Amino acid sequence: MSVLITDNINVLQSRLTNFKVCNLITTYISKDSIEELKQTHNQAFRRGTLRFKDCSFDNIELYPSKFESYEIIVEATPQNSNVFKVVSTVINMKNVINKPVKISILQWDNIVTRKAKFERPSAYATLLSKNELKNSDISDDQGITKIIQF
Repeated sequence: MSVLITDNINVLQSRLTNFKVCNLITTYISKDSIEELKQTHNQAFRRGTLRFKDCSFDNIELYPSKFESYEIIVEATPQNSNVFKVVSTVINMKNVINKPVKISILQWDNIVTRKAKFERPSAYATLLSKNELKNSDISDDQGITKIIQF
């Protein structure tokens, strides 16, 4: 069983049915949007398969040990300036998590073209080579997605 962890409502809504448990980090999401999600996905919320957490990606509660793997999905938009911080935080926690983790960076092309604020592709290359992690790029009609696994 895999757990989805994201801070993006659109990602959550498009992939909610693919995971046993979904954790949405609500730090930068409006209360109205959260209430709307609770109403829309009432059954998942009541069963505890849809969880709302007001924390950051370094909170160990996001990674319950009873699950086999975790998938973290972040989106590199021109407004989102914390993608590198999220990726480096999760990579630094790999010994604590101690399970397979897949990090997907949606719209990676925004980082490559430097449309995403404060994001540099070279910083990711250094981080990945330092930690000897596998990564790949997948291209589709919505752009390029960077996949990092450990």
